Amino acid sequence: DPAEQIRNLLGGKPSDGVHHAIECLGMKKTAESAFQMLRYGGTATIVGMVPLRVLIEAGEHYLRLQERSLGVPHAELVKIAVKSLLLLQ
Repeated sequence: DPAEQIRNLLGGKPSDGVHHAIECLGMKKTAESAFQMLRYGGTATIVGMVPLRVLIEAGEHYLRLQERSLGVPHAELVKIAVKSLLLLQ
């Protein structure tokens, strides 16, 4: 588990972790790892397009301390998806 290895390298406590994790693959496992390797107050940036209807478990410690969430509005995601589908044809 990459998140566990990183936490152990940084001290092994729940408060130990990275300040910022960037996920670019759009996979459930890598998105979850990005959240799980955060230190308290850390930021996970999910750049990859995780498939719709995929539930990402962000981790109990992150959800308790979350102050804000930033993302792309649903209407904008629909526009991006439509453009992507038209490009694939």
